Amino acid sequence: MRSKKFIRNTGPYLLALICAFLVTCGHEAAVGEGVICNETYALCTSAPCIPDPNNPAKAICSCDVENGISFGKKTCSKRRAYEDSYGIKHLVSTYSFAQYKEKKTMWCPDGTPWTYCLDMPCTVDPKDPTKAICSCDIKREGKFLTLGGDCDTSTCETAYWSGAPGADTQAAMGVLTKALGLDNFPENYCPDK
Repeated sequence: MRSKKFIRNTGPYLLALICAFLVTCGHEAAVGEGVICNETYALCTSAPCIPDPNNPAKAICSCDVENGISFGKKTCSKRRAYEDSYGIKHLVSTYSFAQYKEKKTMWCPDGTPWTYCLDMPCTVDPKDPTKAICSCDIKREGKFLTLGGDCDTSTCETAYWSGAPGADTQAAMGVLTKALGLDNFPENYCPDK
């Protein structure tokens, strides 16, 4: 009886500890609907994007290159950064909390254009290794969250911010919060106007 209570009370903490250990040691940790990896990745949570002139369903986004723990749907081996035979560095865009300290989350309304960048292919900018150019899917339906726009919701209609539906963002935040052993996720919303 006592062991069942112990497991019930400590189970979530043990899961977070195991995930953090696996990720810290360079292994992937599949948690719920996503995979946590410790890697070099592109972070597009606030990325400005423009429609791709060669493909109306895609946008070209300017994202940041980061290192550390991130959330995605692809396995760590499929997300691993690599350099091709021409010396061009490739990586995948994933999700992390890296920009939440300096940026606020803005809601944009249904019907405004946006881009979905999770698990999308990226190329590191040869002139600036802190930046990556990513090819993301253009979406035109549903409310979405973005860290772009500096809380100016008028930009929702004119910019193609990288974003995600609220439910997707909340799910990813929950998985990352557990994997990192945090009590709460670092959400910081724009003030209501």
